[in-house]
Order: sequence, then structure tokens, then C-alpha cells
Amino acid sequence: MLACFTTRLSSSASPTTSQKRQRKEITDAFHKNLYDICQAEQEGGLIQVEFPAALVPKQCACAAHLFPKARHVDMPEWLDTADADTPANALLLFKCIQVAMDAGQIFFSYNASAQQYEMQLLDKSLCHETMRDAGNRMCYDFTALIPSRLAQTTWQELQDQALQFQGGHVPDERCMDFRARLAVLKAESEGWVPPGTVDIPDNPSESEYKERMRMFFDTMGPKQDPELF
Repeated sequence: MLACFTTRLSSSASPTTSQKRQRKEITDAFHKNLYDICQAEQEGGLIQVEFPAALVPKQCACAAHLFPKARHVDMPEWLDTADADTPANALLLFKCIQVAMDAGQIFFSYNASAQQYEMQLLDKSLCHETMRDAGNRMCYDFTALIPSRLAQTTWQELQDQALQFQGGHVPDERCMDFRARLAVLKAESEGWVPPGTVDIPDNPSESEYKERMRMFFDTMGPKQDPELF
């Protein structure tokens, strides 16, 4: 069974124009679906994002995948998760946070005693950068729209702050675990943290899942496939 998944995961075939169009339609629907989940939280054109817990203009929010999309369409199936374009594989984030998460500069670590996911900063060079400066660095045109309190918040101040899930939406813990491990591997490869120094607490998943996760990162993970980043 694992052999067939290995073959599909390692496929490098380029998607056709039709496949790209279909993927965009699915992703657009996914974003709309996640925004709709938070519909009750919208006030005057603002939307409540899960991190940092704040009301921001809709154009400053992003429905972010946990499992990366790219060409790894079978990865969620291989790890027994739901379809990649469901809210179980997503977080609704302030857009600068989403970019940093995708870059592996941050991750969300599970705090068992508090029963919540908290942000951990891996790239310490960002410590004193404000969200407004981050938006300018990322060349976004919405920086003038960022609420003033959030605009002056630094990455260091976001350290250990918790995700606040909206409308009963809670992502799959396996997706959260995967994203955390991916970020730490990226941070180690970039030299942001020494190898083996960042602890990722175990989540309650069963041992079979943990074994498959270890196999993925040991044999088919980002060390062999930089496109995962």
C-alpha cells in the first residue's frame, strides 16, 4: 500500500491548463467556504481572523492551507486526512502570518496544559519587525488598512499567543502536526535553529499515524523534495 502512495507522491508531471483552472476553482471555493464559516464574526467589512485574534479588513485575511497543495495532491489521503480543500486543512490568518507560516518562519505548537495552539517564532531575525513593516517587506498594498494596534505589533509580541478558532472550526490535529514538523525542518535547513533543538509536543493521534508521519519525513519529505517548502 505504501509503495503506491510513494509513486504518486513522487510524480513530477506538470499539470495541464485544464487541471490548473480546476485547481484554482477549487481553491477559490475553499477560501470562500472558510470566510463563510466566520460570517457571523464580520463587522462593517472586517473579519475575525484566528491569528492573531483580531478583526482585520477582509483583504488582509487569508485562508491558509496546512498541507501544502502544489503537486502533492495525494498527501492528505496518505496521512488519512480529509480533502485538502476543506476547513479541516486550514487556518484563517492575518496575511503576513500566513506568509511566514508558509515560509517555515513560524509554527503553532500544541500546549497540552492549556489545550491550545500557540505561535512559536523560528526565524529570530524577525523578532522586532512590526506587522506593518512585514506587510511592506512582502510588498502588500493593504498596509494602510491594518488596524493601528496590530500594525505596531512585533513578531516577538506574538510569541506564545494562541490561535482562537472561530465558528466552531477546528483544523485536523494531524494537519497542524504536519505543518509544525515541516516548519522545524525548514528552520533547521536555513540555520535558524540548531538541529534537534525544537521540541514538537506529541498530539493525541494514534501510533500508526505517527509512524507514517516519521516515514514521510525520513524517506519522502522535504530533504528529498524542496518543493514541499
